[in-house]
Amino acid sequence: RPSVERGVLGRAVRGGAFAPASLGALLGPAVWVKKSPQRVFMYSEATASSGRRDVGSARFLPCDVVTEAPADLLAACARQDDVDASEDGNSYSYMTAPLSRAGLAAVEDDEWRAMRDGLGSRETSKKQHPGGHASIWIGGRGSTTQAHYDVMDNALAQVHGTKRVRLWPPAAHVAMHVFPDAHPRARKAQRPIDDAAADPSLFPLPLGAPALDVVLEPGDAVRIPAFWFHHCEALDVSVSLNLFTPSPAATAAARLLATPSPHDPEDLRPHRDRLLLEGEYDAALLLGETTRTSSEWFFDEIYASRFRPLEAWYGTGETTTPRTTPEKRRVVAPGTPPDADLDG
Repeated sequence: RPSVERGVLGRAVRGGAFAPASLGALLGPAVWVKKSPQRVFMYSEATASSGRRDVGSARFLPCDVVTEAPADLLAACARQDDVDASEDGNSYSYMTAPLSRAGLAAVEDDEWRAMRDGLGSRETSKKQHPGGHASIWIGGRGSTTQAHYDVMDNALAQVHGTKRVRLWPPAAHVAMHVFPDAHPRARKAQRPIDDAAADPSLFPLPLGAPALDVVLEPGDAVRIPAFWFHHCEALDVSVSLNLFTPSPAATAAARLLATPSPHDPEDLRPHRDRLLLEGEYDAALLLGETTRTSSEWFFDEIYASRFRPLEAWYGTGETTTPRTTPEKRRVVAPGTPPDADLDG
C-alpha cells in the first residue's frame, strides 16, 4: 500500500541544488515545457507514426510544447500564483525530464535508497546510480497531472514548494472510466476526480474520497505502488523528483499486453486465442496458480479491458463521448465470495 515519509530528502533540500536560483545548473540552457490554458495536463501517444486515434478526449485540450530557459519557466510558474488556480483559461506550465547527472549527484546515495525502500522491487545494478530512473517535475500553482496509474512502483519526492497528491486503489478503475489500454491516453482517467464536477450522465459511478490525500512539503516522499491511481497538483512553484522501480507483476503483465492494437473490429477476436496459447506462464505468475480455468478467466478480463471498448469506437467512428465496456460486470476472480473485499 502507499506510504508517506517525511524528510526523506532533507539533506538534498538543505543543499539548495533544487531551489529556483540553482536549477539552471541542473537543467541546462533550455528545456521543453508544456503550455496550456487548462490546468489539468494529460500525456497522449497519438502521433502520425503511432497510428493511435485520440478519440473520446475532446475535454482535454492539447498542449503547446515550447523551449524555454529555466529562468523563464520558473518566472511563468511564479505568475500562476497571481491567478485563480482552480479555473481554466489561464496560462499553465508543466515540465518534466529525466534528471541529469548533476541532478542525480545532488541527492546522496543513501537518500535515493531511502526513497526506494519499501517499494515492491529494489533490484538495482551495481553499476547503476541508485537514482537511475529518476525524473524532475516543475510546475506552478494549479498545474495538475490527471489521475492515472503507472505500471512501475513509484516514489515521488518534493524538493521545493508543495504538492497535493491524492491516491485511489486499482479497484477505482471502474469509476475512473480509464481510457482503454490500446488508446493513446491509456492509464488515464476520463472523469474529473471531484464527484461534484463529474457529469452523472457520463460518469454515473461516484469515485468517492481518495485512500490517501497528502500535501508534500520539501523533503517529503510518497511511495505509490504500481497500478494505484494518483492525481498530483502543484500548490505553488513546485519542484519534484520521482524514482521508478520495476514491479514484478507489471513485468509479467507487459508480456501479455504486447499484442498491438488492431485497426478493424474483425481483427480483435483472434488475439484472445494467441494470448491463451502464449501467455499461460505469465498468467501463473500473476495469479499464483496454473489451472486452465483461471488462465482463461484472466485472459477474458485482459480482452475485456484492452480490446472490447475499442469495438464501440471503431464501430461508430470518431466520438467525444466517453464509453465504458459494453458488457458491464463486476470483475471477480474465480472462487471469490460474492461479498469479498476486492480492495484487500
